[in-house]
Amino acid sequence: MAKNVETAAEKKELDDLVSTLGGNRLPPRKPCMEGTRISILQNIENDIKNVDDQSVIWIRGSPGARKSALAASIAARLQKQGRHVISFRFDRAQSSTINTDALWRAVALDLARLYPSVRRNIHNMVQDNMLPDPHNIDDRFDSLIETPLSTLNDVPSEKLPVIVVDALDECGGLRHDSSGKDDFEGLVRTLKHWIQTEHLKRFKLVITSRPDNRITRILSDTICMHVDIPSGNDVKPGDSASEDIRTFLKSRLESMGMKGTLIERALDYLVPRAAGLFIWAITVANFLEENPEVRFSMLGKDDGKGLTSLYSLYSTIIKASFEHDLEEEEIRAVISVIGAMNFAKEPLDDNALMVLPGVKIPSSDVDNLGFIRKGLMSVIDPGPLLRFHHRSFEDFLLSSSFRHKHPNFSAIQNRVYHERQLTVLCLKTLISPKLHFNMCSLESSIVKNVDIQATTKSTIPRLVSYSCQYWADHLVHAPSDKILMRAAKFVMHEKLLFWLEAMSILGKTYEASLILRRVLASKACLSFISCNTSLMLAGQTFHPDHELTLFIRDALRFISAFIIPISHCAPQIYVSSLSFAPEQSLVAKKFCSRFPNTIVVTEGRPSQWPMVAFTAEHYKDRVCHVVFSPNESTFASISDDGTMCVCDSETGHCISGPFELPRGFVFGACFSPDGRRILVELKSYAVVLDIETG
Repeated sequence: MAKNVETAAEKKELDDLVSTLGGNRLPPRKPCMEGTRISILQNIENDIKNVDDQSVIWIRGSPGARKSALAASIAARLQKQGRHVISFRFDRAQSSTINTDALWRAVALDLARLYPSVRRNIHNMVQDNMLPDPHNIDDRFDSLIETPLSTLNDVPSEKLPVIVVDALDECGGLRHDSSGKDDFEGLVRTLKHWIQTEHLKRFKLVITSRPDNRITRILSDTICMHVDIPSGNDVKPGDSASEDIRTFLKSRLESMGMKGTLIERALDYLVPRAAGLFIWAITVANFLEENPEVRFSMLGKDDGKGLTSLYSLYSTIIKASFEHDLEEEEIRAVISVIGAMNFAKEPLDDNALMVLPGVKIPSSDVDNLGFIRKGLMSVIDPGPLLRFHHRSFEDFLLSSSFRHKHPNFSAIQNRVYHERQLTVLCLKTLISPKLHFNMCSLESSIVKNVDIQATTKSTIPRLVSYSCQYWADHLVHAPSDKILMRAAKFVMHEKLLFWLEAMSILGKTYEASLILRRVLASKACLSFISCNTSLMLAGQTFHPDHELTLFIRDALRFISAFIIPISHCAPQIYVSSLSFAPEQSLVAKKFCSRFPNTIVVTEGRPSQWPMVAFTAEHYKDRVCHVVFSPNESTFASISDDGTMCVCDSETGHCISGPFELPRGFVFGACFSPDGRRILVELKSYAVVLDIETG
């Protein structure tokens, strides 16, 4: 009986952790083709089993060297031998959700499943509400990884799980903006901490990435085993890399029905140009699939190898697919679709891309985007989402080589244009009836989000989900535009609660505040606010001045005050949060009359938001300096004893620090323009501190 009770308690603990830490994980890529990469896989496996070797194994290679296939094969081989493996894969196209925090949450959750001591440690922290904010990745790493794993010192090293992290360099996406760069830097910092912590070094950590100086600086060959995958001029005829490519291509060409004599001629031409890059071999095989003999004759006669030959191949695909007999509208559609694929935060499907402002396919094309899909068939993944198979094609599209060889399509590189197109797509979606009350048709207002079935949550259309999460990301990178800001204002004034409902169901309530802050910080908003003309939308007259700013600030207070009920139960936005908001709250004044069948507060309802938004209690001495970051999302405060904390402006929670400043009287402090560093002026000198690391 006691065992059953314990089992039930353990299951409850694990269920709680899955609810808190779960999600945001991608399946591994396909493993290497049978009979290829035999030598390199065996060497890596031997290194993993040798507990006296370095704890980190870094598999490095050029784009397209099939590092991901190696990672998948390593995991599969170890699992067949009964070794526990924890796998995680970054993806540049899903960098906003598949991020550093998602990596360490996944590792922590898998370890909690394996080890009761880890599970109890993390569960107690969650229960006591001690788990740090996701944006404070250093403290998050300490709480989820460093501290819990210190309980496993009695487990033999050879029995500990192997952790495989694929595509490390894709963390942060293509780093078009500062958020991606910050996430990558957070990953590098936590990896550095991993290799400096004794009890973590007992685990074998296998990572794959392109060669990257930022990673090399912390993973030098003195503390990490480097496994370099040969490509380009390092690949010689007859070596294992060439033979693996030949084996793969021969299998594909035979499956196409190519004649035997032509197969040998094709292999003699193709294998040297692949130069060890499997992505070249895969792409050329996909290109030849439609008509092997004809398309083989279309391949260029260049003598380049590796990436040079890969870009030449990509150029051939663009020429063959889009530079013959296209109408002007079709060219614009190709530019809009491929540009959106490059700059979207997550992959989009045909339905979303079809309504981009620049996509106007002639009505005679019954397949809608069929001609674009067909043209990109060699370089995109199968399935409903349009996404490139490999990052190297995105690099090609943004390269000077592409701009030079395909001038008619150079607008694909115009980020400002595509950010505006994506902003319009998102705002049109949010304004439309697709975003509405009771998005999942719930029958009760007391259903918790965790109890909503996944199939029910999936009724939120993909484009609505995308628009809710990323409209501000695109808006802040679009040029100042009255039409866009007019639409954004309509979303705030008419759809705010529906947007919060969707974000709650999607598990993104905490991100809602960040999204609104981005809007406040955007140049477009500032430009709009300074405008003195009246704008019209849907029959309503808006006076621009500072109305939007005031409303967003009030919405931020609303979210901050009711973050707990909103994040746990979406209907509580209407049932309780709106009812208990102050009478003079702009959100309450705008929406209360629209939802009369809710709780009525007869007395005690405040008139205004409290003057004190929060009390930050991080100090033992008098606070002598407080300074806000340029976008007002954080503030730094310094006490007389030389302690400095960086806090969230909405909640007052300490997000980094406390940091000990050098002894001496503090005269003042200020943030850098990007908000990432703080200059502290002391009596005879000044110091510059990073807000995350100190």
